Amino acid sequence: MEEQAVIAWFTAHSEVRTVTVTPNPLVTPLWKVTGLGGPQKLTVARPLITLESFGGTRAEARDLAKTANDMLLFRLRGVVGSVAVSSVRTVLSPRWMPYSDIDVFRFVGRYQLFLRDLQPQLS
Repeated sequence: MEEQAVIAWFTAHSEVRTVTVTPNPLVTPLWKVTGLGGPQKLTVARPLITLESFGGTRAEARDLAKTANDMLLFRLRGVVGSVAVSSVRTVLSPRWMPYSDIDVFRFVGRYQLFLRDLQPQLS
């Protein structure tokens, strides 16, 4: 739920490709969103997401991470798909993390979303 909502929102508000699985070959610039934990069938949730920013240079990856950070913290509000986002909190500020391909640079941040499912699947 949270991965797809964030990807849909980033796609609508940026030209940077946003995915949940690292493509092969990896073409930069790229954002990768990964949800932590399993699906929740709750009306109110606080899921964690990891956002990886990939660039062809360290500066590009850093700038992508800053842009994504600012977008999440200051602009991601309201209805996104089937969820309503009330706020976002930084759990881990974006930081450089080595990547297996030495020609690709990566910054990684972790965020907690505060959201309400508009179509809860209670059972």
